[in-house]
Amino acid sequence: MNKASGDQDVPKAVTPRLLSLIEAATLLGVSTASVRRLVSAGKLPVVRLTRRLLVDARDLERLIDQAKDRSGW
Repeated sequence: MNKASGDQDVPKAVTPRLLSLIEAATLLGVSTASVRRLVSAGKLPVVRLTRRLLVDARDLERLIDQAKDRSGW
């Protein structure tokens, strides 16, 4: 592959699809306990790989979209 001088392969930032409960809590700005409550209430699905509970980033987006107050003030 020919590249102009000075061009280098720059790694692209990869956003992980599966997040730990701690990472999900950080992104939502809530505690890990709050994320666990959302999971227990069935409002946030989890992926169980081995003994770890992981949250799909797309499910976090859906949760945020559903929680938006569209009625105004």
